[in-house]
Amino acid sequence: MKVEVLLSTYNGERYLNELLESISDQKFNGDIELLIRDDGSSDKTFQIVDSWKNKLNIKFIKGKNLGPRDSFGELIKHANLDFDYFAFCDQDDVWFDNKLDFAIKKIRGMNRTLYFSNVQLVDSDLNPLGSNRDRIRPVLSLEGVITANPALGCTMVMDRELMRELKQVKLTPFFMHDVAAIMLAASTGHIKYELQPSMMYRQHIESVTQGHDFWKNIKNKVDFWFFQPNISISKEVDEILTNFEENINDDHTKDVLIQVKNYRQGINRFKLAVNKKFRVNSTASNRSFILRVILGVA
Repeated sequence: MKVEVLLSTYNGERYLNELLESISDQKFNGDIELLIRDDGSSDKTFQIVDSWKNKLNIKFIKGKNLGPRDSFGELIKHANLDFDYFAFCDQDDVWFDNKLDFAIKKIRGMNRTLYFSNVQLVDSDLNPLGSNRDRIRPVLSLEGVITANPALGCTMVMDRELMRELKQVKLTPFFMHDVAAIMLAASTGHIKYELQPSMMYRQHIESVTQGHDFWKNIKNKVDFWFFQPNISISKEVDEILTNFEENINDDHTKDVLIQVKNYRQGINRFKLAVNKKFRVNSTASNRSFILRVILGVA
């Protein structure tokens, strides 16, 4: 059994050793290859990666700065389909030692299946913040996934067939690698979730501070909704319908995708906005989805 871990690095010298040590410590009865693409680092990231080549099986790609979306897009292009399973990883993660083993046991024998998990929230120095990201299980229906992506990409593990599909998806500023992966799994396969955390997830002071700035959050959301190019859930589902229709789970799934694809036509946006199946456990996420649909910017 072989797993390929996809990691994009960028000036990661502060945290990278802790991540690589946690991958090296995995209690996993199989082979792990770490596929790393560096996104134009100017610090000691390369030297740190090189120092781990005696302990980890590392394949390294040195690239120019593309940003997270396109860097992970390049990693997906280079993912080796000779492997059985694939995992995404961020450079400031710290994995628990059973992360891979537990995930693969949950999806072994299944086809087109995505696993993701909860995370333990910690500060930049790995001090626990006293809570996990999810307090209850997220909504995993296709409608729920469309309303608000419940998954952190850094916890995702998937099988070969789902990665094969993911390789065919055109990523956009909104259709990130993790969003595309869970949308595919919800449409053509299966999703497995674990409420127990699989890793420590750093909350850097910048993101914590920004999270409490109400008006800055509002401005960022308005800018994101109205001024980002290619942001369109309807285009995302159209791509799935166009490229993977033969793999779609059932008629209900197809109907949901068609409804979202055509939501801007006539009164369809209001029908979608009031459809209570498009609801998750977060009031803020529900309100955001409804508003974006009514305004036609979802």
